[in-house]
Amino acid sequence: MEDRLDAVFQTAALDADEEIFRFTHSPVSVQRRDPTDASFKRTLGKLSEKALLTEIWLKTPDHLSNAVVGDQGTGKSHLIKWIYRRVSEEVGGKNHIILISRHASNLRKIIELIIKDFDGDVISEIRRQIETTIDLGEGGIRKKILNDLSLTLDPRSFDDDYEYRNDEEKVLCQLLPKVLKDSGVESELLSRGEGSILANLAKHVFGNRKTIEDLNNECRWTAQDLTFDSQMIAGARSEIKGLVSAIDQDEGLKNKSLDILNKGLAQALPLLAGIKKGSLIDAFREIRRHLKSQGKSLYLFIEDVSTLQGLEGELLEIINVKHNNTDNKDIAPLFSMLGFTREFIRDNVPDNLKVRFSHILDFSYDAREIKEGFLAEFASRYLNAVRYSKKDLAKQYKSTLSDSDLKSACTACPHKEKCHEAFGVVDGRGLYPFTEKSLAHLYSFRPTEGQEGFNPRRMSDLVLKQFLDKAEPPIRAGDFPDDSLLEAIELGSDMPADRKVDLNTLRTLKHTYQE
Repeated sequence: MEDRLDAVFQTAALDADEEIFRFTHSPVSVQRRDPTDASFKRTLGKLSEKALLTEIWLKTPDHLSNAVVGDQGTGKSHLIKWIYRRVSEEVGGKNHIILISRHASNLRKIIELIIKDFDGDVISEIRRQIETTIDLGEGGIRKKILNDLSLTLDPRSFDDDYEYRNDEEKVLCQLLPKVLKDSGVESELLSRGEGSILANLAKHVFGNRKTIEDLNNECRWTAQDLTFDSQMIAGARSEIKGLVSAIDQDEGLKNKSLDILNKGLAQALPLLAGIKKGSLIDAFREIRRHLKSQGKSLYLFIEDVSTLQGLEGELLEIINVKHNNTDNKDIAPLFSMLGFTREFIRDNVPDNLKVRFSHILDFSYDAREIKEGFLAEFASRYLNAVRYSKKDLAKQYKSTLSDSDLKSACTACPHKEKCHEAFGVVDGRGLYPFTEKSLAHLYSFRPTEGQEGFNPRRMSDLVLKQFLDKAEPPIRAGDFPDDSLLEAIELGSDMPADRKVDLNTLRTLKHTYQE
């Protein structure tokens, strides 16, 4: 049972197996927001995934840019991947399609993925620059990060016309590069482990993303990164010792230093990946010229734009270059769908670029309220899949059409009629060991983390997988659901006060199963 749960509920992985994706997919609808309203408050009604595919993606003739917005776990990546697969089936043979999934290992690999099928002067130079970083090793990578960052902290280094806001900013911009190059500061920053700024940047640009947690990699300087011990401060060079001590002690000065460091980081990230400012824009222009000569269009799907942090500015310029403008007749049409968390699009996308999207598709707020029967329909697909072995799922995947549902595993079960009558059924898929009411109860007990609407990951991970993992022993013992099961899924009376569920709730849950 555990092997089947792990196969179907790939909750920590960034990419599900093809057969799992198809057979657990539930059709979704999203809220359309008015793209001319940068606050995303005006709505244009709901849109089903089928309508999005047939009425927009397969009918728009020349240019399309979709922003898919929502909190983690709400289904952004799933929708993007579904549209990508269906578009690939419909028009993939005569066009060029790129999918940058959440599990794309790092920024450098993403760039390689984008340019891998093309040649040109700019693309060749990008390849050459990327190759110079391949053999640096962990220590060399971190040193490169510090060195490249020190070159971008003073805005005058890349903008001759920049005007400092005040004398304090001027001093910080000129001295912070020397702080980073100080042997004591450098040694301290290089030695810090997981979670430090250099460790996070090394993972983002050169490392590997394997789990959902890796998407939370913080590529920003924080106050903790500018906290130093007295011995290190005492050993700093005299020219910067006073500044290092003041930054460590003065919260206001530390925040101003962080602001400069993070602005410099935005300039440095493309350099770290091996490309110069503007090179990605030029590379896409080369790609689109080549595709235009072949009579092809370019389709670009990015499940999570944060995987391209450092290049998001150029990316947003790229997707807004239309081929039918006077100066762009020589480039192919571009159709794009980009996934954003609400926080990322709020903090990193200027309002003047937000309003240039063709469509804003929102998974947040009330975009996916829980309607009657929805939880049961969603859960039934996972419950049906987990009743198959991984080998049988793969066999079913190969033998069915791309839009076909998985045959119900209940079909040949001798207990089917009584089981379906007692626990419920959706399109032939039994809900055992849940009922529609128990699914709603269990989901309502899960922590929401401030999110509204339905969160598929919370349902699959914290309800279905967690419950099934603990349910087998009491089911076999004929004592389902027993108190140990309720405790295991954090519904018992011995839980911490902030997670405790009162006795009436426990009785409600048990009564649900006794109906």
